[in-house]
Amino acid sequence: MEKSKKWSGVVLACMILLSLWGCDHEEKSIQPVDVDTVLNWQIPAETMPKSKELPILSSHPVLISEAALENAVKTFMESKHFTYTASPPQTWDSPVSYFFTTWSDHLYQAGKDGNASYSLNLDGEGNIVSFGLSLSTFENSYIRQTFVLPDKETIPSHAYTSDRFQQGVDLDFLSCEEAKAKTREFLGNLGLPVDNLEFTIYTIDLETLQTVADEMYAAGRLEVIPASTTPSGQVKEGSTMMYKQYAKKDECYYIIVRFTYEGIPLYDDEVGLSDGTSSATMGKMDGENPPFTMAGPVCHLLLEQDGFTYAWLSTGVCLNFEAEGKPKAVLTFQEAREALASLYAGQVIVKPDAVQKLELCYIPIYHEESKSFTLVPAWHAELYTYPYQEDPDHIRVAQVFLDAYDGHQLYPPEEVPTDAAS
Repeated sequence: MEKSKKWSGVVLACMILLSLWGCDHEEKSIQPVDVDTVLNWQIPAETMPKSKELPILSSHPVLISEAALENAVKTFMESKHFTYTASPPQTWDSPVSYFFTTWSDHLYQAGKDGNASYSLNLDGEGNIVSFGLSLSTFENSYIRQTFVLPDKETIPSHAYTSDRFQQGVDLDFLSCEEAKAKTREFLGNLGLPVDNLEFTIYTIDLETLQTVADEMYAAGRLEVIPASTTPSGQVKEGSTMMYKQYAKKDECYYIIVRFTYEGIPLYDDEVGLSDGTSSATMGKMDGENPPFTMAGPVCHLLLEQDGFTYAWLSTGVCLNFEAEGKPKAVLTFQEAREALASLYAGQVIVKPDAVQKLELCYIPIYHEESKSFTLVPAWHAELYTYPYQEDPDHIRVAQVFLDAYDGHQLYPPEEVPTDAAS
């Protein structure tokens, strides 16, 4: 239930932009700086065209039925041969009144083998404007403890393991192209658009999986706790086994899906425009400080030999969109580098050690007056600080967003002051 609440809150996580965006925002010039001396760049050269024009996108509520979500849960449960019961839906009023009025959480218990749930976000008329879906089996938790993706929080610098696994390498039971087809079918059955998807597919092969698990166990990061089991070998409630010896049948794909427009991905961070800020930020918001943003669509899947055994899907409010007005030229990769460096030059108190991402994407912006969202092009940078708060084992991944049209700062992390006197 805690996990279900977490990703339900994700969809609701609304973050304030510290710099207003809009048609009438103040134009800010980019100060010329020596890009390479201001920041430590650890990303490859961008392959985007030297120039590109993109429009702002208007966003409308998703088109989805609760019946489709219920069917996804039922299909998942039945395919895993679970005996399941639906818990009574729990409904909460949204802590903010900008767009959502209520959200409800539907949890399906599957004994000790797995669980499934979905959440709905409703507008003032009771229409579904976004949703979340969570599916998981007990067995895949082992894999997800061993295969660890980077996140945006303060975490041990040695905790990431995803870079140990290859991407796009076929497994014996299914090719990567077939995995994409199954993913499109899964999302299409939910009524989501599947024509413009960007895939990142990690190949979880037996050799790498076991090697990483052994190393994590040796380092004390995984444990073996004696567990009570049923005659069938299933772990009883209250028992934990984090480390295991894997078999060939455990090979799988970890699939990350991003929705795109004209090849440009929609920003998909689960906490919105934040560097560690949680949904609790909503309680500090007031109606005097629009606009704010929401989390974009998130889709993570684990595909094993018997189908999908894990799904984390949150749509946000921006999967039904269309171009608004004429496209305008956006900054090139090099111009975005200069804009980011200009932001830091001469005013940085805590300088990050490395820039490990600079990506053109679309971010959702909420407009209070019209009660609507638009998607605007932005350059998104990830800046790593080593160590974080004098702890040599931890890093901080801060997020910076620059308006893709003129380079002005849309959202600054806490480490970047607005002036030298801050």
